[in-house]
Amino acid sequence: MKIKVCGLKDPANIIQVAGLEPDYMGFIFYKESKRYAVPTINEEVIAKIPKTINKVGVFVDETEENIINLVNKYDLNSVQLHGDESVELCDKIQKHVPVIKVFGVNSSFDFNRCKDYEGVTDLFLFDTSTESYGGSGKLFDHTLLKGYDLETPFLISGGLDLKTATALIENLIHTKCTGIDVNSRFEQPNGLKDITLLKQLFSRV
Repeated sequence: MKIKVCGLKDPANIIQVAGLEPDYMGFIFYKESKRYAVPTINEEVIAKIPKTINKVGVFVDETEENIINLVNKYDLNSVQLHGDESVELCDKIQKHVPVIKVFGVNSSFDFNRCKDYEGVTDLFLFDTSTESYGGSGKLFDHTLLKGYDLETPFLISGGLDLKTATALIENLIHTKCTGIDVNSRFEQPNGLKDITLLKQLFSRV
């Protein structure tokens, strides 16, 4: 079970989290997000992250040119597309770097929506459906994932805290689930990732 820690932006906190050796570290390149990384990170900070960690750039309806420019600038290993990106854009981006495509899940979600993205996406990420882009800090009903019957592996996100993340790890909901994505529930009030909580999560994994 892999762990992705997303929403990182403070340089010192980035180094602390990197020291825990998560599988993925996510950096948000969406200006409307309160975790927008560009004002605080730089190439020197990113260069300190071990090569064993997959650095993920998170984008929302961004152009191919801007995505590739930021991939090159920050030496990103993967791109996470969190908006209404087309199959065609995923295909173009995947020629440069692996793609994680996000889908918001609720009780009426049809997993057939994902079908066209198979082959142009390396991972799906199933998050809680919201009216706006980005995390809600809320869980969705994970039993809905039993309706997923495609080949692309996926990560689970959306309001995971230590208790719910542990439950997902202990009771694997689907054989195609390869990991979890944690963010707001592992933050301190100042917005920094809580290293103590993350250590507990990592020890359970």
